[in-house]
Amino acid sequence: MKEIELKVLEVNAETVKGKLEKLGFKKVFEGMIHSCYFDMNGKLRETGRVLRLRRRGDTTLLTYKEVTYERFKKALEIELEVSSFDEMKAILERLGFKVYLRVTKHRISYKGKDGNVVLDTIIEPIKIPTYAEIESSSSRKVDKIIRKLGLSDMKIVNWNEETVINYYMNTLRKAD
Repeated sequence: MKEIELKVLEVNAETVKGKLEKLGFKKVFEGMIHSCYFDMNGKLRETGRVLRLRRRGDTTLLTYKEVTYERFKKALEIELEVSSFDEMKAILERLGFKVYLRVTKHRISYKGKDGNVVLDTIIEPIKIPTYAEIESSSSRKVDKIIRKLGLSDMKIVNWNEETVINYYMNTLRKAD
């Protein structure tokens, strides 16, 4: 599956939820997500690849991505459901992969005819403000959703989750 996305930082979740519902988006998930990102001596990250194991509710997903960053974050994504988070983690570690990032967040996911919107609030490794991730099959549709949600004047980025976390860690360090 190919995904095209942007993130909008520091959104008002209640306002965005109301607009999504008025635009006909349907809530498809709300709950906690626990993710582990794996690499082998930095070889995946340095080539724009991601290997992630994620627990979302009762579902465990193993995801591989090949990512490019232009104005939009674009990724080829291959994802499969696995029966056990702990057993899959053990297999990856036995293959030589190491966890370099653990993330816990609260997510609310919406699905619409032109794309998907998620509202993420990362809790660990650092608490950060809620951001919206807008994903669709085309950059034009992503822009359209951002406009319809009234988010065009917000801070819009093409970052991955690790970059968002690093941005806030650096911002907090500077504030100290």
